[in-house]
Amino acid sequence: MKEYMISRKLNVPPVSKERMEYLINNPNTEVEENEIFNIYRGKCIVCRKPSIVVHELIPRSLLPNSWRRWINRVILCNACHHDAHAHGTIVERDFLVLCRNQRLGEYWNIWLTQ
Repeated sequence: MKEYMISRKLNVPPVSKERMEYLINNPNTEVEENEIFNIYRGKCIVCRKPSIVVHELIPRSLLPNSWRRWINRVILCNACHHDAHAHGTIVERDFLVLCRNQRLGEYWNIWLTQ
């Protein structure tokens, strides 16, 4: 398995509303992969199928010191992850940001403009 494909670990406590409020107010906070899965409830942000991959919106190569920021990370199923790389990160980024923002609104009633 490639380094960027991180499998979901089970039995992780859910993210609380208070934690989400903290993360929204502190978008540069670095989080572990498990917390990313919990933020998005284990579902692909695009198609809502079970997710197995943490994807960086801005690649590690462009954010060497801050790629682990929660706001830069989303979860995708294998098919959507393949599509994201097949179309190129720059082309897909705007679409994935839109999907991320929709899921945060749907799951947490948090509406981002960035």
